[in-house]
Amino acid sequence: MSFLKRLYLKYIVGYKNPRKYWDERWETRIDTKDDAEYRRKIFERISRVLSENDCNNVLEIGCGQAWLRELPNYLGLDFSLEALRQSKLPAFLFGDITEHIPLPSKCFDAVISLAVLMHVSERDIEKAITEISRIAKKCVILQESRVQSTQPHCFSHDYENLFKRHFEGKVCFLNE
Repeated sequence: MSFLKRLYLKYIVGYKNPRKYWDERWETRIDTKDDAEYRRKIFERISRVLSENDCNNVLEIGCGQAWLRELPNYLGLDFSLEALRQSKLPAFLFGDITEHIPLPSKCFDAVISLAVLMHVSERDIEKAITEISRIAKKCVILQESRVQSTQPHCFSHDYENLFKRHFEGKVCFLNE
C-alpha cells in the first residue's frame, strides 16, 4: 500500500506545490512509522546539545508529528496544516521558513531541523537559512542529508558555509 501511496504522491500530486505535496503526504500517512530507538537516540543527543549550550527554549522547524515536544519550552513550526493537525500540539506555529517566519529575532535559544532543509530548493535555501539564523539565539541543531538524492524534492546543500554567512552561534550536526 505504501508503494501505491508514493506513486500517487509522485505522479498525481507532484512537487510543484510543496505545501500540497506535504499535506497529502501527511494525509496518506506515509511517514507515520515509529522507530522508538532512533527517536530515543536523537532526543538524547538533542537534549545534550541543549544542556551544553544552556538552551531554555526550542523551535523545531518542520515539526511534523512533533515527537520532540518533551523538550523544554518547545514550539513546533510547520507549513503543512495536516501535519500540525495530526501533531495534536496545544500550541504551534503555521509558517514557511522560505518566507518570513512570524517571530521576533533571536527569540529561541535553539532551532532544530531534522531532515527539513534537504527539501528546500536551491532557489529558496538562502532565505530559509537567513530566517532560521534570525530566530536562533545560541545554536542551530541539524540532521540533514548531505548526499544528492534522486528524489525530485530532495536537494544537497552546503550547510556549513550557508550558516557561516548568516549565523554567529553554534551549528551542531547530529549526523556526524
